[in-house]
Amino acid sequence: DDCLSTGEGPVIDAMVAKLQAEFKITVEVIEHVGDCLWFLKRCFTLVRENLLTIQAHPKHLAKLQDLYGQVKNRKTVLPSTLPSDDKNDTPATYEEAAKYRTAIGILQYVSPDVPQAQFGIRHLSQFAAAPSRGNVKELQHVLGFLQTTSEWSVGLEPKPLGEGITLRDPGRSVLKVQSDSDWSGCHKTRRSTSANAIFWAGMLVHSASRAQKSVTLSSTEAEINSAVTAAAEGIYVLACVTHVAREPPGFVGLAIDNSAARQILARSGTGRIRHLSGKILWIQEKVSRNCIKVFPVSTHTNGADLGTKALKWERTVFLSQLLGLRGRDFLLVGEEDGRIISHVHAAAAASTPAGHSSHPITLQLPPHIAALMF
Repeated sequence: DDCLSTGEGPVIDAMVAKLQAEFKITVEVIEHVGDCLWFLKRCFTLVRENLLTIQAHPKHLAKLQDLYGQVKNRKTVLPSTLPSDDKNDTPATYEEAAKYRTAIGILQYVSPDVPQAQFGIRHLSQFAAAPSRGNVKELQHVLGFLQTTSEWSVGLEPKPLGEGITLRDPGRSVLKVQSDSDWSGCHKTRRSTSANAIFWAGMLVHSASRAQKSVTLSSTEAEINSAVTAAAEGIYVLACVTHVAREPPGFVGLAIDNSAARQILARSGTGRIRHLSGKILWIQEKVSRNCIKVFPVSTHTNGADLGTKALKWERTVFLSQLLGLRGRDFLLVGEEDGRIISHVHAAAAASTPAGHSSHPITLQLPPHIAALMF
């Protein structure tokens, strides 16, 4: 089996020695700046003392190119007009459908490592059972987008203790969840899309894009459904972080850009929206117990928006930089072109409560990361 461990050098060395005495294992260790290791088909690279990047193995893109050849590079995850929405679209042949499902399996595996393409992958996955030729064209478009962003990786660079993405909690690490939805975005089913991005100490540790299970009657209902899912995943991540962190977060900061949804979550009771009563009462209880604190976030700077719809290239680069994604030479996405979202950092500073300042202690990445293969 495979195991990824992190901790102080002597602890790692003792663990490895114990395992080697019992089993036949191979070990890779990240110890110095510039070191990298491969684990579960992902490349972990220590770029500098406080920056670790995670990138999907390039062989996944190579396999997709073997299936569909070299396609044209794209700057949007999906075309503005979907070929599958064309009334003259026809079902794919048996061979085309089999190849499509193979590609979807690869895309779903790399999805956690490519937040910029999660919306397109989610869209394509829902047609895996019976794809059309229009879906095949959309898949080739997603492949072209992955070619364009093939150098991108997820960057883990912790902020100073007490700081997060536009949220501060002096003396503790910060866990913030950004939630967003696209109401009735699917033209065929009119189901909404939910997306979330979870940050710990300013680092993106989880992101997801999902189709909601039922048709919602308003944008507020869609936002509440998305917020409940995001809150549940945030509580799970909080439990994981609490287990390993020296200064664990005190709460889950849930950021929503819909004011009506925030008001419903902050009050007590369901009111007239009884069909949402179970979800609302659950999250209202968490809010009342301060397990979750609801905050506003501008739609413009809501990173979860990346997983709700196909965006223009400039918007994709902006939100990807906000999520901390790295591009060429491990610079922030867009930084190589001189596009820095300085006003986002200014907004984070402005959100600090009066009388509080940045804590002098910083979170450091563990000195040793070891991958063990049994």
